[in-house]
Amino acid sequence: MRIRLVIAVFLSLFVALALTGCESTQANVAPGSQATGRASSHMSDQTDVRTCVYQVKPEMSDVRLEMDVRLTDGAMAWVLVDPAGDVRWKDEAPGSCRMSKKKSFEPIEGEWKLKLALAQATGEYEALWRAE
Repeated sequence: MRIRLVIAVFLSLFVALALTGCESTQANVAPGSQATGRASSHMSDQTDVRTCVYQVKPEMSDVRLEMDVRLTDGAMAWVLVDPAGDVRWKDEAPGSCRMSKKKSFEPIEGEWKLKLALAQATGEYEALWRAE
């Protein structure tokens, strides 16, 4: 019986990690002139904090983030922090909502962090990052 519980917990964690993630790519145009990133997940009663990291290079002149959130329960909040540690965007989605929001930012060279906080969230989200 105990082994079944351990296997069930392991499989639950594996599925949760497999469905969650941040993906970042450099386009095949001029080196470093474009970067895109995507984070998405389907959640069922999830409570945790997830962080995605994106790079902005000196030659980039535009940074955009689009958040699409569809929740049936729980809540989700996000914070975008620039390389200087300043919060550039802070927002939240209360339970049972559907929203799509976009923002553009003045590019600051370095590492940007998108922090996603889930509180008993059920639904899905997608974060689309673009720097060029």
